[in-house]
Amino acid sequence: MYYRHIISVLAATVVFADSAHKTSERQVWRIVPSSAEEIQKLRDIGVIFELDFWKGPTTIGRAVDFLVTGEKRAEVTAALERNGLTAVEAYIHDVDKLIAQQFKPTPRSAARTVADFDYSNYHSAEEIYGWMDLAVQEYGGFVTKKQIGVTYNGNPIYVLEFTKGISSPPKPKIFVDALIHCREWITTASLMYIFKEESLLVCNNGYARFTR
Repeated sequence: MYYRHIISVLAATVVFADSAHKTSERQVWRIVPSSAEEIQKLRDIGVIFELDFWKGPTTIGRAVDFLVTGEKRAEVTAALERNGLTAVEAYIHDVDKLIAQQFKPTPRSAARTVADFDYSNYHSAEEIYGWMDLAVQEYGGFVTKKQIGVTYNGNPIYVLEFTKGISSPPKPKIFVDALIHCREWITTASLMYIFKEESLLVCNNGYARFTR
């Protein structure tokens, strides 16, 4: 199947870019509810303290994971104890440290070509934007970069449009987006890799063909 246009939206935001959420010693706590009553208590505590559940309280015997910031730790601990929920463990002791490790610069971060970019690691917003600029630089004949808006935190949202001329009648378009949710970092890496393998490297004569 051939498409005259491929449009990719990369809402390239980074989870730790918002300084309001960049508190020290953020941890992920884990508890396994043993009854429906404990599940409801966890839900209520989650509402009161606006907890960020990574695994929500839904099933008896299923682990519940939630993020606790430094300033809320004492209050959340007290609330859990008041409700008899004492079997809590620190599942991840330092969330920010792990996030920082994911974004350690590598020698291949400053790639000079789309093919040379490191698709096996997570990248910062700046590196992703740099990849988009590389795509425009290498394939400027049919790739353009546009800003279509900003995120809640004020970060730009860019579009890469792959096209070569206007067809008559118009051909179908594909809209592919990534990183709409800040935790879905792998979606951007996957999308970039797909376009490297299946689009940019096989774009010729104004068409893009997905071969696999």
